[in-house]
Amino acid sequence: MKGIIAEIEKKHMIIITEKGDFIKHSIVSGYKIGDEIELKKKIMNLGIKQLTALAASFVIFAMLITGAYAYYTPYSYVSIDINPSLGLSLNVFERVIDVKPLNTDAEGLIAAAKNIKNASLDVAITEILDKAYETGYIKETEENNVMYVVSTKNKKQETKILSSLNTASSAELSKRSSEYNVILEKVEVKEYKQALAEQVSPGKVILAERLKEAKPEIKLESVKEMSVGQVMQLIKDKDKKKEDKEDKDKKSDDKDVKAADKNDDKATKDSDKEIKKEDKGKEVKGVTEKNNESKDQKDNKSDKDQKNDNKGKDKDKNKDKDKGSSNQSGTGVEAAASGGGSATSTTGSSSSDDVKQEKEDMDKKDKDDKELKEEDKGKQNDSKEDKKEDKKEDKKEDKKEDKKEGKKSEDKEKDNKNSSDKDKSGNGKK
Repeated sequence: MKGIIAEIEKKHMIIITEKGDFIKHSIVSGYKIGDEIELKKKIMNLGIKQLTALAASFVIFAMLITGAYAYYTPYSYVSIDINPSLGLSLNVFERVIDVKPLNTDAEGLIAAAKNIKNASLDVAITEILDKAYETGYIKETEENNVMYVVSTKNKKQETKILSSLNTASSAELSKRSSEYNVILEKVEVKEYKQALAEQVSPGKVILAERLKEAKPEIKLESVKEMSVGQVMQLIKDKDKKKEDKEDKDKKSDDKDVKAADKNDDKATKDSDKEIKKEDKGKEVKGVTEKNNESKDQKDNKSDKDQKNDNKGKDKDKNKDKDKGSSNQSGTGVEAAASGGGSATSTTGSSSSDDVKQEKEDMDKKDKDDKELKEEDKGKQNDSKEDKKEDKKEDKKEDKKEDKKEGKKSEDKEKDNKNSSDKDKSGNGKK
């Protein structure tokens, strides 16, 4: 048990305990008036009448006033919000020295909880939550939300109070429901007193500020009449809508990125296809030009050979013609030398020779025509062979192109496989 030293005499001290009792205690060195002391042994419990009887001097009376002031002076503040909202004032011993209702619902709750004043903080919290359950503010079938706001100038005391609130609340709420939230906040003393001056709990002020972030149009007066659970639900709903919108925007962005990637891949494939098509066209064009060039050379050679053949034939004709003319001339000379009768014979011989020559010329012409037909037939065969060769060349080029395409595809698959193996190897190392 703890107490505060109210007076120090020659042989004893007067101490005010946590419960407000006055105790006479032997002198303990190292302490002075106003210090907190841990009491190990109770020496004497003095009632008010006894103390009055002992107050024979002004010093004793002043000591009593000083001790009472220390006990009843607020040292820390705690506001509680369920839907009933109330405020507790604590002394230096963390005893409840005052309780204030901060809304209409709290008045009935305070009236039901009769054992709050002068109780320790954990006992007071247990009593308040128990009565809140009995009056229907805490329910077994619903999620229960209780909010505490602590305000004190002593940071060490602040930490201690927050811990006590959490422990006592969790122990009591867990008896009623498995779903509950204990919300702990802290504010400066000035802010706490400002909220009380406006007849609103500091907790509701904090909740209103948070709710305004989600719903700017909300007003403090509306929040005052809400339960902590209702306000928390509104905040959660707004946060969920915000998260859903962010998820939707993210999915939309991902979809756009995928569509863009797909379009890029399609464009790349189309581009590669066009390049391959152009390369194939160039190769086919080159082969065609080469074949045409070879064919032109063959045609030129064939025309040249034909001209040479025709030239040789013309030469042979002229030679045969010259020979016939020479025979006729010789015959005429002989006829002139031998006389007139002989001349008639010569003329008959000349006519016979002409017929013979004409026949030979016709035979030769037929032979030449036959040779020309044979040459034309040979050319046609050569043309057919050329076409066959061209087709063979085209097939070879197509096969080469197919092999190139197949090789490119195999190389691409190998590259993809090597890339995949490297990725797997890299992941394995990680």
